[in-house]
Amino acid sequence: MKRPIIERNRRYNDGNSIEREVQRGLSRNGYYRGPIDGDVGYGTRAAIRAYQLDNGPAPTSYINSELLVSLQVR
Repeated sequence: MKRPIIERNRRYNDGNSIEREVQRGLSRNGYYRGPIDGDVGYGTRAAIRAYQLDNGPAPTSYINSELLVSLQVR
């Protein structure tokens, strides 16, 4: 399966708004309890994995297009 472009070309931990929006979405859904700071560290990755386990598709612990659509992030 081909990985979405966002995974290959996106730099994480740079504080851009997409990371913060993912953290907000995970927080709204009860998966993330850390600061909304755009830092994709252990807590954010664990929240992404838990969300993916519950909502599919296969868990990657990475921000990808499926996660963005599922969380309704732009």
